[in-house]
Amino acid sequence: MSRISVGRLVSLIALLTALLPGAVLAESIDSMAVTIDVHRDATVTVVESITYDFGDAQKHGIYRDVKESYQDTLGLTEHISLTDIRVADQSGIAYPFTTSESGGYLHIRIGDANVLVSGVKTYVITYTAHDVIGFFPDHDELYWNATGDQWQVAIGSASVGVWTPVDSTSHACYVGAAGSTASCTSEARRDGANKPIALFTTKTLEPGEGLTVAVGLPKGTIAEPTTTDRFIRFIEKNGIMALPAFVFLILLLLWGRYGKDAKGRGTIIPEYEAPEGISPVAASEIVSEKILPSDISALIIRLAVGGFVRIVRTEQTTFKLFTSTDYELLKLKSADDTLSSEEKLLLDGLFADGGTSRKTSELKTGKASLSRTFKAIKKDVSARLVRDGIYRADPSTIRASFVAVGGIVIGGAWFVLLDTISLPGIVAVILSGVLIMAFSFIMPAKTEKGMLLYEQLLGLKMYLQIAEKNRLDFHNAPEKSPALFEKLLPYAMVLGVSTAWAKEFEGIYTEPPTWYTGGVYPVFSPMVFANDLDSFSTAAAAIVAPTSGVGGSGGGGFSGGGFGGGGGGSW
Repeated sequence: MSRISVGRLVSLIALLTALLPGAVLAESIDSMAVTIDVHRDATVTVVESITYDFGDAQKHGIYRDVKESYQDTLGLTEHISLTDIRVADQSGIAYPFTTSESGGYLHIRIGDANVLVSGVKTYVITYTAHDVIGFFPDHDELYWNATGDQWQVAIGSASVGVWTPVDSTSHACYVGAAGSTASCTSEARRDGANKPIALFTTKTLEPGEGLTVAVGLPKGTIAEPTTTDRFIRFIEKNGIMALPAFVFLILLLLWGRYGKDAKGRGTIIPEYEAPEGISPVAASEIVSEKILPSDISALIIRLAVGGFVRIVRTEQTTFKLFTSTDYELLKLKSADDTLSSEEKLLLDGLFADGGTSRKTSELKTGKASLSRTFKAIKKDVSARLVRDGIYRADPSTIRASFVAVGGIVIGGAWFVLLDTISLPGIVAVILSGVLIMAFSFIMPAKTEKGMLLYEQLLGLKMYLQIAEKNRLDFHNAPEKSPALFEKLLPYAMVLGVSTAWAKEFEGIYTEPPTWYTGGVYPVFSPMVFANDLDSFSTAAAAIVAPTSGVGGSGGGGFSGGGFGGGGGGSW
């Protein structure tokens, strides 16, 4: 057998490479530039400029898949919608394209089946995305998988520009395969037209890699859909389902029989004292039917006014640029019989290690966290309110029972009924479970005594926030003094009227209290002091209920997260 020359071998390999489908590997995306314009009406305009290099391959065009269906934390299927889809080249000349939906993706197929293309082509895909803004308690957010991570070819360079109605509060990006937390280059600034923009760029993306961006905005920047809007959209996308309506009717009947509050006086009159034996956190439970982490600050201040602790505000400067505020709590004396049980629990929890000094920064996480103490306080207060005949049953137990039943219904939909009923049926069962959980918030019922206390606390709130010019109608109102201000300040805090209460003591409460030191006051005033206490409330809330970020703009996201996504290739 004769040997094959090297030249012939090379020629043979070149011929086979040209004939085999492996030639597709020569294709690539030179660049993908995505611009995103976030509108106040919660719609988002997306423009994707894809410069695709077909090489020597003869193809008809490319396709782009964008994900439209997502699973939320309860397992429900959420849908976004893409409208106003257009495709053109870099000069604005339209390309022919078709769209179809399959497997939760919108498939955009660009090109003509009767025309072959090769070399470098630019495709500009424009569309409007709906229902893609995340609404969180403290911010609005766009979390968008800008390039998609399912492309069959490499992307030479990728960039994203996100224009927003106002300056962003945070921005982050994630690059790599799905789940990657690696970051890319990003910055937030204003463009030539003085419009806020967040810019993101990254290195070459290999097949299966993508670029995800997250931009946070101040709460209220984007118009948040109402509950009715959300419900109507859900029905429109999933059809009318009878089961949730039936469950809602049953729940309504149960609420009318067992969850409706008793009748009180029916009128609210000014009250000048807090109800006897009702602490600030108990007042919060009665008025809002829950105790919030921020309510703990009112309880600490009550301890401080009583001489049990002193609050010391401190500031620390890092690198001579950044200043952080901390609070040191100094124990002045041990609990006695003048304290309520929840105040004793808090005082013991703050100094559980036997020391007499603790900083709030030390109490946020780990073994020093007061989350267990907070739970014990809530349990203690709820039990006492039932024992004293203020609630018919423990509000926490009632809420937990409804949440548990709703969770069982939702779990059964997924693990028992998944293979036996249709997808709309699954959604109907899950929605029924959600309704059961939702009713947990309104099922705790107050007795007549509870309603009288509720009205008394609303009367106290009326007195705390009433303007001086209207106090002439309050014939028996006590004379204003620093002692009165401090006595009722914790109640003003849990009732949400501390600023109004402070305003009424301008010129009366003129010296910083001995129980709170370290504040910076060029000229001390109750209003400035109340603002200072707002910061303390935030710090105090963190020591009993440390929070972790959700969404992506705060740095807790990953590549492939958020809306958008998908990928594409050639055909």
